[in-house]
Amino acid sequence: MRQVRRLSTVGLALVLVGGCASGGGEAGATRPASGGRYLILRAELEATNFTNVYDAVRRLRPTWLRTRGVTSTRDAAPVLAVFIDNVRSGGIERLESLSIDQVERVRYLSPTDATTRWGTNMTLGAIEVIMRKRG
Repeated sequence: MRQVRRLSTVGLALVLVGGCASGGGEAGATRPASGGRYLILRAELEATNFTNVYDAVRRLRPTWLRTRGVTSTRDAAPVLAVFIDNVRSGGIERLESLSIDQVERVRYLSPTDATTRWGTNMTLGAIEVIMRKRG
């Protein structure tokens, strides 16, 4: 009985200490705003040292770039479509030529959401890039 009470006390102390721990980092340090799992905001892009969108996506949201392979024997290899300001601009390689300085935000759309928005053949989904408005 005494051992159970001691374990309970130790467990409670660990929970309390864990709940009071800070989020980490230095005092006064702030993390850039994150758009969440499916969105990369401009502030998050600016906080990186990458020059192109592909490298930023590869580092910040690597799951967007994972492929599942061929979906049937009749289909060609699936392609992750890239849309820039709502215009289809090719595949993932297109992101390598986009400077992060030009971009406002980058969003991943699931195959279902991409198909609903842009039509068929979105087996891997799509990455939508919204460019900065200058002027």
